[in-house]
Amino acid sequence: MCVTVDCSSVPQLQDLKVMLMEITKEATLRLRPAGKCLFNPIKAGDIKKVLQFIANGVNPNHKFNTHKNNTPLHIAAYYGFTSIVHALLMYGASIDAINDDLETPLILAVEKNQLEVVQYLIHAGAQVDVKNENGLTAFHAACKNNYKEIAELLYKTGKFDVNIQDDGGWTPLVWACEKNCVDVVQWLVNLDADPNVRDNEENTALHWAACSGSSKILEIILNNGCYINFVNQRGDSALHIAARKDNFTCVQLLLKKNALLDCLNKEGEAAIMCCDDDSVSWEILNNHLLNSTKLENISQQQHVVSRDISRGKENYPIQAVNEVDKEEFIMDFRYVTRNCFAPNLTVTRTVDSMELCYCKDNCSSSDCTCTRLSRCWDGLLISDFDLYDPPSIYECNKTCHCPKSCINRVVQKGLRIPLQLFLHIKSRMGGKNIKISPKRNFCLYVGEVISENEISRRPDDTYFFDLDSSSGDYCVDGRFFGNIARFINHSCEPNLVSIRVFVEHQDLNFPRIAFFTMRDIEAFEELCFDYGIEFWVAKSRHLLCTCNSSLCKYSKDSIDSTLVEYIQEKDKQTEISMDT
Repeated sequence: MCVTVDCSSVPQLQDLKVMLMEITKEATLRLRPAGKCLFNPIKAGDIKKVLQFIANGVNPNHKFNTHKNNTPLHIAAYYGFTSIVHALLMYGASIDAINDDLETPLILAVEKNQLEVVQYLIHAGAQVDVKNENGLTAFHAACKNNYKEIAELLYKTGKFDVNIQDDGGWTPLVWACEKNCVDVVQWLVNLDADPNVRDNEENTALHWAACSGSSKILEIILNNGCYINFVNQRGDSALHIAARKDNFTCVQLLLKKNALLDCLNKEGEAAIMCCDDDSVSWEILNNHLLNSTKLENISQQQHVVSRDISRGKENYPIQAVNEVDKEEFIMDFRYVTRNCFAPNLTVTRTVDSMELCYCKDNCSSSDCTCTRLSRCWDGLLISDFDLYDPPSIYECNKTCHCPKSCINRVVQKGLRIPLQLFLHIKSRMGGKNIKISPKRNFCLYVGEVISENEISRRPDDTYFFDLDSSSGDYCVDGRFFGNIARFINHSCEPNLVSIRVFVEHQDLNFPRIAFFTMRDIEAFEELCFDYGIEFWVAKSRHLLCTCNSSLCKYSKDSIDSTLVEYIQEKDKQTEISMDT
């Protein structure tokens, strides 16, 4: 990326040479000055003195050990002297030197809002995505300090994922929410920053917006797909936090948006129990309870019976919600995010068995070997991808030369949409999308990969998913090891389709199975896919479909005709095979 830099204050090389010649005509210093002598001239912006010291042999990469081992370039960047930054770089200063806090000159320039220096350092080739000792990047620093112009400049370099997390799990959006930076929050949301990403304590941007007390930020977050009743490790929802801080405008907004009043945290506290009796928030919550026409139904609201069934393994917490009663969710399986393989299976993972690319960009060119295999990604599946007869997808892998940020690495990054497990009135469990999800988004079906022999030994085939391998009979069994996808129900009008994806290997017998949305999914819409005719033929004697779709093929009214058609098609295929 080319960054336009205002170099009006930057001396050019010829000017520096003239300045140095004038300096050398003056009496040279009798003793070589120590490196520490550079500090005060740089701080004062005295470029002539800085050049005089450099001409007399002072190291431009000297570390000031009484100032966190900053280099002269750190100091010049911190105080915003672009001309000195230029001079130091011309005479060998290291552009990406780090201090005791692992901060580069660029990070210090961002922290002090030195826009011109930031522009210059980017133009000069500084590494923009360096992390300091807390995992913060220059992009985090710009967003948390409300320096929107610098944040835009950094984002345009193409080096940052808008949801990049520091060591505490904080994204730029979380920092902007916590620091009450309204304009930056709106800008990040416009870039599709995800408000549901959780930090190390399982807070989302909504928790931090409620903590900051800005109802304007809170409304921006709520209007952009943030689930209002997410709870953190303590079991606190955003309403708990707003009430505890007595941020009453946030309490009002959350109640207006139907935040749950009877959600209890780990201390057994509802939101009203978190605030003082004489606080404005307590009055608002109490009046809402007294005046609500839904008071008699509060006990019948949905109850969060598990904060996160994945136990932190997914990018988002997967709540289990009981819409019937308050009975706890019992985990009778091990939650995993990748397939487990039975001990008798061998997957070919050798380097010579895999296609790889040599891209140095983000794999967007037509020359990329991997994207030529499947040509499928633009963040989501491309718009003309065939969802009804889908080809296999080959993502860039560990042998590829491209960066992790390339556009052909999507499924391997894990679940990118927040989901919810629910038990509804029909006494069945299912998966729901808890924010609007665009067409062509995905989640994986994960479990234990087993072979034909093991398949025949297992009495419960409820969670079997056939891998449709050409050289063997293999399936993924989600009974003992699985993820949220094991709960996805059948529908004859599905909103998901399964696609074979290859990531860490290209052994055609063992693809990953990814469910992709066939259309835009509304918030809290149940996810479902078509189990397929083979499933229903095998189950038809004791199990029938109850999806209630007008297109249902496996209900008590339609199963007989479906079976007749199935048998006729099988007979036809047999005849063709015999003729061949």
